[in-house]
Amino acid sequence: MSDTGFVIRESSPVADFGLRWFTKGAVEVDLCGHATLATAHCLFEDGIADPVRFATRSGVLTVRKRADGSLAMDLPAWPPEEIDTPSGLEEALGAAVRWSGRSENNYLVAVLAERAQFGS
Repeated sequence: MSDTGFVIRESSPVADFGLRWFTKGAVEVDLCGHATLATAHCLFEDGIADPVRFATRSGVLTVRKRADGSLAMDLPAWPPEEIDTPSGLEEALGAAVRWSGRSENNYLVAVLAERAQFGS
C-alpha cells in the first residue's frame, strides 16, 4: 500500500519537522518507514543538516546519512509487558502459548511453546 508523507517545520527542542502519513484513502497511519526515509532524502537533497528528527504519531524518528550515502533510521521500540494469555488465543493460533504480552501501541505478542507447532 502506498502512503504519502506530509512534512512541516517544527519548532520543538526534540524535532526539526513534524511528519504525518496518509493512505490513498485519506486514512492517517501511525508509522511509515519508506515515506520517512524518502522525506529525509528530499530534505537532505535540499540542504537540511544531518541528522533530521521528525515528530510523529509514533514518537521522534531520527534519520542520519551514513558514510556510504545510505540512510539509517531509528525506529520506535514498544517492548511488550506480560499479560495473561487471552482466552481463545491458543485456539486461534492452533498452538500452545508459552508467554504473551501487550505493547504500548496495543500489539499482542505471543511466544509459542514449540516452534514446530506453527509451521516452519
